[in-house]
Parts: sequence; C-alpha cells; structure tokens
Amino acid sequence: MTPSVTQSAIIFIVLQCLFVPATADANKSNSRYLEVVTETDGSAELKGLHLLLSFTPKAAYSLYFGGGLVYVDLPEQNESFPGLHAFAGVNLNLSRFLGFNLEAGLDIGESLLGDDESNIPSVDPRRSNQIDSNVSAGVVVYFKQLFYLKTYVRYHVFDGYYLPRTSVTMTGIRLGINF
Repeated sequence: MTPSVTQSAIIFIVLQCLFVPATADANKSNSRYLEVVTETDGSAELKGLHLLLSFTPKAAYSLYFGGGLVYVDLPEQNESFPGLHAFAGVNLNLSRFLGFNLEAGLDIGESLLGDDESNIPSVDPRRSNQIDSNVSAGVVVYFKQLFYLKTYVRYHVFDGYYLPRTSVTMTGIRLGINF
C-alpha cells in the first residue's frame, strides 16, 4: 500500500517539527513551537494542540507550517469530531513585539479515514466529500521569542461523511511556546 499525498504531507510535517532541532540550532532564525488552540463563535468550538516550525528569512516577516490534533464541536449540526490540522502561514512583523498574521489550513483527517473505494455514505450522495479548509487573519504578540499570543478570526468550511456542508466563522486565540 503506497501512502497518499495527504499521508505523505502529514509524515513530512511531523518529521520536520520533531527532527529539525539540528537545523534550528545551526540557524537561530528557525524556531519550533507547541501551540494551545481554542476557537469559538459562541456556540461552535474548536480546541487542540499544534506543532509549528517557523522560518525567519527576513526580520520583516516569518513563514511557518505545522499541524496538530483538534476537537471540533458543532452543536447546531449535532456533531462533534476530532480533526487533523495541517496549515501554513506568514507573520508580517510590524515590530519585534507585534505582527499581522495570515494563514490557510486543511483538516486532512477525513482523507486518512477513507477514500473513493471506502463506500462510506455521505449526507449528499451526489457530492463527493471534500477536505475541510480554513483561512484566518489576526494579530500576533511576541514575548522575547520564548512564546507568543495570537488572536484571529478563522473561516472554517466543514463537510464530513455524515455532516452537510457547514461554514463557521470563529474567533480564536493561540498560545505558542518555544521548545
């Protein structure tokens, strides 16, 4: 059995976040973070943990990518489920302490659970199940490169095997701790 593109991406993200310390030590502009994530829109919630690898090619911006496990609760749809996030983003640094953040991500767990040959029914048999996506924008505050606090607005699109296409706009906060 050969791994899919999604499985390969997950393996790449995990290996990069776990085994890049030698590169990060050699080049102090790279940093690894553990993020605690919480998002809500007043009824729906998302909570979880991310591993993130940040690259700082210039002082004006930093690029990053990562992934992690989250738990999503959508009470209006009567659904709760775990998700596997993969994301990439950029922090546009206004100063040493403050930046603007843009990010795009995917919940790739569904693609690991099944594929076209899995015969798992969906809510709408005329539409194939899509990988959940999200985009966000916000502000990041740095505390001496030891940790950061990020606040943002994220637009999520969910459509599970048993979930009709649902979009949610959540406000969120992340605490990233350098390790």
